[in-house]
Amino acid sequence: MIKKKQDIVSYSLGFLALGMVIFFISYASNPDLFGTIFPEEFYYRCFTADNTLSVEREKIFETMSNVTSYPKIFPERYNSLKIINQSENVIFTEEDITYGNLNRKLIVKHTLVENESHLIEIVKGDAKNTKVLLNYESVGNSTKISADCEINLMNIRIEPGIFPSLKEPSMLPRGGFEGEISRILDKFGDAANKFE
Repeated sequence: MIKKKQDIVSYSLGFLALGMVIFFISYASNPDLFGTIFPEEFYYRCFTADNTLSVEREKIFETMSNVTSYPKIFPERYNSLKIINQSENVIFTEEDITYGNLNRKLIVKHTLVENESHLIEIVKGDAKNTKVLLNYESVGNSTKISADCEINLMNIRIEPGIFPSLKEPSMLPRGGFEGEISRILDKFGDAANKFE
C-alpha cells in the first residue's frame, strides 16, 4: 500500500516536472506565450499620482530634467547613467539601475517641455514601453506635479526570491506604484532644495 502511494506521488511529480519543462521550452520558442495566457491588463498598471512640493516650478523642473544628476540623487538605484543622444528637447540615456537584487540596463527617452512637462519612456530593456508623463503646475511658491503613469510589466525578468514580501505576482513596490512615485518626487524636491 505504501509503495503504491509512493509510486502515485512519484508519477505525479514526474508529470508536473514534464509539464513545466514543456511549458518553458514552449516559452523559449515563443516569448509572447504569457501574452496568450494572461490578458494584457495583467501586465500594465495605469495610474495617476499627484504630489505638491515646496519648490518653485522652474527649480524643480531644472532638477528633474538634469538627468545626469540622477545617480547623485538616487545612489541606491543608479550604478551609472550616460547620455547617448541629445537634441534641444529630447535626451536618450543609457541607465544602469538596481532595484532590490535586480541590475538592469535601460535605454530611456526624456522629452522635455520647459517648466511644463517631462515625458519619460523606456524604449529598450525591462519594462519597455513604460511611460511616465510629469506635468508641473505652480501653486503659489510650491509646485504640483501630476504623474500619469503607464507601467509595462510584460518584459520584466524576475529571479526567484527577489520580491519575497509581495503577496501577488504584480511586482508592486512597497506601498504600490503610487507610493513609489510619491517617494521619488519627494526625493527630487529635497534635492532641488539642496542644490540652491
